[in-house]
Parts: sequence; structure tokens; C-alpha cells
Amino acid sequence: MGAALEDSWTSFGNRSGPGVPGAVLSGSIRCYDGADRNDSLDPGLKILWETLADLWRLLDRRERRVAVVLVVMLFISGLFEMGGIVFLFGYIGALSGEADGNPAVTLYQSIAGGLNDRAFALVAGLLLLVIFALKNASGLLTAFMLTRFSMKRYERISTRLFATYLGLRLEVFYGKGAVQAMQMLRVATRVFRNSFSAALAALSEIAIISTVMLALLLFLPLTFVLTSGLLFGLGGYLFMVSTKALSDRLGARQALEEREITKVMQEGLRGIVDLRLAGREDVMTDRYARALQSLSLADRRGAGLRMLPRAFNEMLLAAGIVLAAVYFADQAGGIAGAVPTLAVAGFAGLRLTAALSRLTANLQRLRQGIPDREALVAELRIVAPTLIGLADAGNGVSAVPATGAPLRLTSELRTEGLSFAYPGSSDSALRDISLSISKGEFVGFCGPSGGGKSTLALSLMGLITPDAGRVLCDGRDICEDLASWFGQIGYVGQQPFIVPRSLRENVAFSYEGADIDDDKVWAALEVARIADVVRGLEHGLGTELGEEGSRLSGGQRQRICIARALYRDPEVLVFDEATAALDSVTEAELTHAIDRFSGTKTIIAIAHRLTTLRSCDRIYLVKDGHIAASGSFEKLERDSQEFQRLLRGISEDRFGGTIPP
Repeated sequence: MGAALEDSWTSFGNRSGPGVPGAVLSGSIRCYDGADRNDSLDPGLKILWETLADLWRLLDRRERRVAVVLVVMLFISGLFEMGGIVFLFGYIGALSGEADGNPAVTLYQSIAGGLNDRAFALVAGLLLLVIFALKNASGLLTAFMLTRFSMKRYERISTRLFATYLGLRLEVFYGKGAVQAMQMLRVATRVFRNSFSAALAALSEIAIISTVMLALLLFLPLTFVLTSGLLFGLGGYLFMVSTKALSDRLGARQALEEREITKVMQEGLRGIVDLRLAGREDVMTDRYARALQSLSLADRRGAGLRMLPRAFNEMLLAAGIVLAAVYFADQAGGIAGAVPTLAVAGFAGLRLTAALSRLTANLQRLRQGIPDREALVAELRIVAPTLIGLADAGNGVSAVPATGAPLRLTSELRTEGLSFAYPGSSDSALRDISLSISKGEFVGFCGPSGGGKSTLALSLMGLITPDAGRVLCDGRDICEDLASWFGQIGYVGQQPFIVPRSLRENVAFSYEGADIDDDKVWAALEVARIADVVRGLEHGLGTELGEEGSRLSGGQRQRICIARALYRDPEVLVFDEATAALDSVTEAELTHAIDRFSGTKTIIAIAHRLTTLRSCDRIYLVKDGHIAASGSFEKLERDSQEFQRLLRGISEDRFGGTIPP
């Protein structure tokens, strides 16, 4: 059946689609560690073992103890399952007048032996119901505890992974990207909800199957039980093997199409203006529909695969009952004497087929979840190796214990021999930079694109770790207490970052409602010269700003960001191309607002438009990762040819010629 099904779906499995390399959909799966795995004869139980091994590696010591307790609960639940069959067989045997040494029959007769048939059936039946109630309660409790265990681990791992992304060194995070981080958090959700939960459910089904088989051995001939078990096991094995390649392709397709859908959504919704002006909305819609159609088809086919084992196992059960009837027809007592045994065997068979069907379906889920599981483990190896028992890779911000008083700029911020190269790059972004910035000074960084201006500012803020050299605040290395140094920094970037929350929450970003000081919010808005605009809004500080601040103008969004930078009353303000995306009038207004901080705050401003730096006390011209010139605006305008070229809007290209802007 599986082979025929696979043949009928070959066209789907081999179809290439958006972002799906043909190699992924072949018989071999490209693992995320770069190795090829071709386990065409691999039964599902090996995948189960590998999944449980990955889950075990994610558990801490306490959680492993809990896992052992859950295994014991599985064993106890299995004993209740076996007890249910024993007492059911005993009940039927007692009603039929048989006393073949079954302890359950003896118990029934000792409790209700002196009663008439009707009373005996009722009292013994009530006892049987109690046994089944305990059995079902144990099974439900164990299943609930297994699900709870899996989802609680998901909460911990996903939260740790999210915190790890937030704590990555900025150069590592930039190399990864926010989109990939968000996709991996979604992958973690799927792995725990599908793979790990399915693995624990499969363990539960294995416990049921094992105990039911043991119970049957108490009442049925050994040869008959072993033959039946062999048939069921062989049937399940053949089904898993025959559908393996298709299941692999479906899992790879689901994982890749979910990533494609996320990418298309981001491209379409963020690029809505360009799409509309180009009249290409239909192209993006078609791209989204194709990915969604492919994912939907994979989901349907996967659901179909999981439905097939039940029908297959019920066919085997029917055949087993027929064979049992034929077998007992030749025994002493004939079929009539074997009716109680056949009844119990039928009940146990239904339990077996149901458990086998669920087991096979869970093993299919495990196989289809291989790409996501391997992706998660590979990601954890890189960004959070301690979660899987490996040594820390050093990708996070080092938590060096603070020594001495908290850092506070009172005199001078200085760099000594600062050098830095981004991971994977052979060129240095900074080369042996030494400079000083006095408290209250207004300093500007300028230079050609890619010269190192923003990287230098990130180093001064402590957001990236230099390969050589250090940043000193009043003679102390800022790495001695990064937390207190971060508290001294206010930052405004080129693209205003506005979240779809209230204006109050945007200014006091990351603070919870009860922790927000409205007086400080208003004070920051006043200094940013936007308080009057906010007062004119119907809901004032409670005004919802919409996605990316859609209800505000560009200048107003940037002023909100300036207010956010001022909310914590930092000593150092960093403006990274903060006016680059604004019109000339709004730029002039914001430049004037920034100038007002001069003398009261230490200001570091990065700009391509050099006119915004006229008020600077000192300007550093950064080119090719080093300081090419420094001085006042007038001095550089007079003495620096590179500065003069920047003023004229002309910069040198890599071959020494000139190109227009």
C-alpha cells in the first residue's frame, strides 16, 4: 500500500518549488551539520531514539530526574492497562462459569460468589468499572504529564534561545539577522509541539502495546500471541519503510515552504509602496499563493499518511480474529467454549490496533520533523551550545562582574589602538584607532560609506567587542562594567524604530506600564520638541502609533526616537545618520534640536551630510578603518582634501578615480 501511495505522489515529491533545492527532495536528506544521511532502510524507532536523545541533551539535571519519574509513570500506567485486560478476562470467565486459575476470577467469586447471577454480574461489573476508571485515570494523567513536560521544556528552551539572541554580540547578531532568528524561534515551536511531543506520545503507545501483549500471554497460546505480534510489527515496519522517502520529502517541503511564506510576507508587506507603484502586487500574491499551496498540499499528504496506519491495522486485526476462530475451532470445546477468550482477544486487539496506529502516526510526525529538529540542534550548537551540554562558544556579551563604582563619564572618553574585523571578513573595519572625546563635547564622525564610522560608534557604545585595543571611560575599561556603561548611552539610528504600541510605551520602550514615569516621558518629549504635538492628540501619551509609526510624519517619528534616547537621562547621545532620511527643512529642525544638547550632553553624531556637523567641536574623518583627519569644520574644510571632496559630494572610488554621488 505504501509503495503504491508513494508512486502516486512522486510528482509532488519531486516537484521543485520556490526556494526548494532538488537535492532536498531526493531520497537523501541534507542534514544541517553538512552530512548526507541516507537511511532508506531505517525504521521509525531509530528516529524515535534520535529524537529522544536530542530531547535528553536539552534537559538539565533536575529535568532529567523528572523524565525518569515519567518513565516510571509510563510503566505504572502500563501495569494498569494489563490489569484492565486481566480483570476483563476474569469478569467474562466468571460469568461463563469458568475458573481456570485466573486470579481475577477468584477475586470476583470471593467478593460476590454467594449472589445470584444478576447481582453477581452487577457487583463484579462495578469492580471492573473501578479497575477501568483507575486504568484510564492513570493513562490520562501520564499523557497529561508527558505533554506538560514537553511544553514546559519548550517554554524554557525557547525563552533561553530568545534571550540568547538578545544577548549575542552585535557583530554576531548582524551576521545572523533578525529574520533568521525569528524563523528559528518558530522552528523551536514546531520541534517541541511536533517532534518532541510526538516522541513522548510514541513512548506511551509503546508502553501500552508491550503491556497488552504481556497480558495476552497470560490467556492465549504463546505461539498465537507471538505470531500476531510478529504480523503487526512486520506490517508496521513495512509501512514505515515503504513510505519513508515520501515522508522525508513531505517534511523537507513543509519546513522550506514555511520559511518561504515568512519571507514572502515580510517582502510583500514591508515593500508595499514599491509593489504598488510598480503594479506588481499580483506577482507577490502569486508567489505567496504558490508557497501556501505547496505547504497545504504537504500538510494534506502528511495527514493522509498518518490516517493510513489505522485502516491497515484494523485489516490486520480482522484477519487475526478470523485466524483465531479457525485455531480454536480445532481445539477442545470448539468455538463456543472459546467465545470469552475471543471477546477479550478482540478487546485487546482493538487496544493494540489503536495504539499501533497512533504509534505509526507519531513516528511519521517524527520523520517529517527531522529537518526542523536538525536545524534547531545545529542552531543551538552555534548560538547556545550550553543548552545541549557543549562548551560556551563565546558568542554572547561577556558578563564580566563589575568592579568598583558604576561607570559614569565625568572627564573623558578615549580609545587606545582600537581594531576590529567583522566575523568572516578578511578586511578590518577599524585599524588602530586612538581618539579622545571630552565630557560635554560635540563630536562628529564623517567619511565615505564603509569607512568605519558606524563601527567606531558601536565600539564606543560597547556594543561590539574590539579585536585589539580598548575603550576607556575616565581611564577605566568600559568592559569592566558594560551594564552601567550602557545606562550612560542614548542612541538614535537612521531609521526610526517605532513599535505598534502607545506613544508612552514607545518613549519608555521596554518598560512595563507600572514602571513608566509619565513625568520623565513628558520631560523627554519637551527636550525633543514634540510635546506640543502630543498634547494636541486626542489620547495624548496613550495614542496608539500604529505599525512603524504610520500615524506620524518622518520628523515626528525621529523626535519620538530622540525622546526615547533621553528618557533615561543618559550622559552620551549617539546620532547615527539620524537626519539622513529627512527632508531639508525637517533635517534643519532636528539638527537645531541636537545642537541644543551641546555642552549639556556628550554628543557623537555620524553624518554623510556634512552641513549637519558645522556645530561640532571636533570632527573625525574616518576612512578605510582609520582616522584620516580631525579638527574643526573650518580646519578640515581648509586643510583636508578628502573632506573637501566630501563637501563637494564626490568621493574616491577604490581605483583612485572619482565618481559622482
